[in-house]
Amino acid sequence: MARKREKIKPTIIGRLTISRPEDRAWLLLLMRKFKEAIEMAHHLLRKGLKESEVKRRITKYLSNAWYSTSAIKRAKLYLNQPYLKLRKPQLFSVGSRDEKGNRNIKLVSTSEVLIKIPHATGEHSWLKARVKFGEKSAYSSIGEKLVVENSGRVVPGLYVAGMAVAALHGTPRMGPIFGGMLLSGKKVAEAILSDVKG
Repeated sequence: MARKREKIKPTIIGRLTISRPEDRAWLLLLMRKFKEAIEMAHHLLRKGLKESEVKRRITKYLSNAWYSTSAIKRAKLYLNQPYLKLRKPQLFSVGSRDEKGNRNIKLVSTSEVLIKIPHATGEHSWLKARVKFGEKSAYSSIGEKLVVENSGRVVPGLYVAGMAVAALHGTPRMGPIFGGMLLSGKKVAEAILSDVKG
């Protein structure tokens, strides 16, 4: 008996950099509303409302049907809990095969992303942000060389060494190579000493 192939749903996690304060405010508002929509969907689903009614109410609150679908999917993950109170604002958007991808968050390039900001009027605007993805998977020989090379001062008073270098610069991780960690730490210690001595 053949087993069904499991669908692969990639999740991209990165750090957004938004230059304009107004754009940052709009994004934080959307993230707060999305968090509240998850909590609201959880409450309504636990009360026994049909999913279609929950989607209608959440869509009215978020002014976007695709964000509401994503909020309901997130809420379903917590249905075994009697009460849900999320700590941090968040944004999660599921793509659709019918729509050929995600309608709310679009990756323009490896360093730029567009995020749809819905408005109560039914219109929307697109927010442009720079995105930086975390460290790459382990590649010991290159990772060790790049970690040691990039170790040092980031800004006055802040230094990075070891795995923090890979995360900061988006380089491959070193893997279990102890020599690279020592060399990275030694380089940072020397940089700190030279800065302290002036």
